[in-house]
Amino acid sequence: MRHLFWIFVLMSTPVYPWGKTGHRVVGQLAYDHLAPASKQKVHALLGQESLAEASVWGDRIRSDKLLMEQYPMKHYLMEDDLLNFSISQCTDSSHWHALCSIEVLTKTLKDKSKGILERQRALKLLAHLVGDIHNPLHVCSKTNDCGQQQRLKWFGSEVPLHEVWDARIIELEELSYTEYATKLRSVTVTKELLSLPPQAWATESQAIRRQVEADSGQVKSAYDYSYVWLSTVETRLVLAGLRLARLLDEAL
Repeated sequence: MRHLFWIFVLMSTPVYPWGKTGHRVVGQLAYDHLAPASKQKVHALLGQESLAEASVWGDRIRSDKLLMEQYPMKHYLMEDDLLNFSISQCTDSSHWHALCSIEVLTKTLKDKSKGILERQRALKLLAHLVGDIHNPLHVCSKTNDCGQQQRLKWFGSEVPLHEVWDARIIELEELSYTEYATKLRSVTVTKELLSLPPQAWATESQAIRRQVEADSGQVKSAYDYSYVWLSTVETRLVLAGLRLARLLDEAL
């Protein structure tokens, strides 16, 4: 029964990853690392809208019932879904967790027979969900709620752990998304990490989330917590941006 309770909480509680700044950072980093031909194709699909701005569309449509029915994609992933993941599941929209959503959207983007609007929306959602799956609090177990109920003391307030990882750590740096993307250009990652498939991205997030949950009971202050975890947050943003660029270069 306890497992059913947490599933109900997940279904009834919105799960918002990274926040707008984090998503825009991922979109900007991805654009900066695209091949020139891919940049032209992004412009052809998005027009005047930047990839950074397009990356937050996945959250903006939450209040649009029609669009949510057209794109019933979850922004998180349960550990059981990760353990039992098979691409064959992704033909059924009821299984469109973050991994299946990335698979479905990538196929749509690759299919040049699809209309411009359909491929444009696939690009926007893909940019958003690649960011999502790199957020450790978006690979959830049956015994937690993606950090919605676990709280940390944050400058005199009790804030959900999920919110801390969505936005609070990033906001503490007081940088715009363009300034943050510039800062992160100096962060390097190996080619081996960039070549890993989406399932591996989720496995990385799962491992980090377990560490985060174990560590969060020892928090002394927001500054201490940010000091410990900021480099992890920034590495996840960089990996999301560079992996998104690689995925788009292949799909466009």
